Amino acid sequence: MLKLLSFALFCSALAGCARNSGSIDLTSDSSGTVVETASDRVVRIRLASNPSTGYHWNMAVAPDTKVLRLLSADLEAPAAAAGTPPRLGAPGVQVWKFQTVGTGQTALRLEYVGPGTAAAVGQEYSLTVSVK
Repeated sequence: MLKLLSFALFCSALAGCARNSGSIDLTSDSSGTVVETASDRVVRIRLASNPSTGYHWNMAVAPDTKVLRLLSADLEAPAAAAGTPPRLGAPGVQVWKFQTVGTGQTALRLEYVGPGTAAAVGQEYSLTVSVK
């Protein structure tokens, strides 16, 4: 019961932040949650990835574009020392950026896939966005 209450408080706090700012920054910890927000907000999801080896996040279930529109899905290589290239195999981050464009509720699901394939390797990220 305490875990459920803590989760509800976390979601309420997250939703409150969403209504009071221009963007919502999420990580893997927010998977499986519902985010309530207003229209014209940016939802940014940062997920650990290993782009230098071909592992990356793929859209498995796209959101309703009348509610949430994909802006970008950029790979960020790990920071390297000045003048040196990023190390092969070093972990990085994939940043998914969405714009809330209309009222309603929509879900999205991302799957972590291996190089040269669309088959998931076991990790999944899901989110429901409710725009008021």
